[in-house]
Amino acid sequence: MITIQMKDLTPNNMELSISPMLELAGGLHLLTQQFVHHLHQACQTELLQMVKQEELYQEFLYFSPLFSDGIPDLFLPNYSDGVLEWEDQFEYLYQIDLDLFISSCNRAFIHYTDRRPGIFCSLEEDYLFDPEHLFNRFLLFMSSYMRLVFWSAWNNQYPVLMTMKEQLRNYLSQSSDNVSHFLHALVPDCKTNGENETLLLPSLYTPVAHQDSVLRLRFYISWYLRQPLFCFSLHHTNSLVVSFPSLLFRHPSK
Repeated sequence: MITIQMKDLTPNNMELSISPMLELAGGLHLLTQQFVHHLHQACQTELLQMVKQEELYQEFLYFSPLFSDGIPDLFLPNYSDGVLEWEDQFEYLYQIDLDLFISSCNRAFIHYTDRRPGIFCSLEEDYLFDPEHLFNRFLLFMSSYMRLVFWSAWNNQYPVLMTMKEQLRNYLSQSSDNVSHFLHALVPDCKTNGENETLLLPSLYTPVAHQDSVLRLRFYISWYLRQPLFCFSLHHTNSLVVSFPSLLFRHPSK
C-alpha cells in the first residue's frame, strides 16, 4: 500500500509537466491497440497512415511487442525528466544506456509472453541472439519515427496539453481536497484515511513494492495514455511520478 500524506502536500512539492519521450512511446503503444477510446480513434488512424506513408510500418510491426502492453521503462518520465526540446529528444535517444534498453526489453517480453502463451515472438529471439545489434536497429527506427511521424502530430497536441496543464495546475494549487479528488478520479479504489489525512494507493499501481510515505507528487499529462501510470522518482526520495491521460479533460472536438 502506498501512503500519500495529503497534509504535507503544497504547491511547492507538487509539479506538473509534459514528457515528449512518454508521448513518443505512447503513440506507438496506441498503434498496437485493437480497441481504443473513441477520442483516440482519429489520432490512431492518422498515425497509422503516416507510419505507412513514411515506410516505417514493417519496422513498427517488428518492434510492436515492446509497446503492446504498455510504455517501455526507458521512456517513462522518471528517466527522461527534463527532455523537452527537439535537440534534447534526439540526445536522450542516442544516450540511452544499453543496460536500460535490456532491462526495458526484459520487462516488456515478460508481459508479452504472459498474456500470449504459446505465441512466438521473433523480436525476443533476435534480442537473445544479439541485443546490441537490436538496440542499434531500435534507435534507428525510433529516430526515424520521431522525425517523420511524431513531431508532426506533437506540434498540434503540445499547445492543447499546455493549456490543460495550466488549468489543472490552478485547480490543484487551490487546496489539498482538490488534489485528493483528482487522485480519486485517477484511481477509483484509492482509499482515504480521514484521521490523519492520508490517501492509500494499492501497490498494484506501481511497478515495485514501496512502503514509504509519499511526500512529493510529480504529474505528467499525456495525450496518448488510456490509463494512469505510477512510478517512483529516481532522484527524489518519497516522490511519486504520476502520468495520466488527458482524456479526463478532453471533449470530442479535440
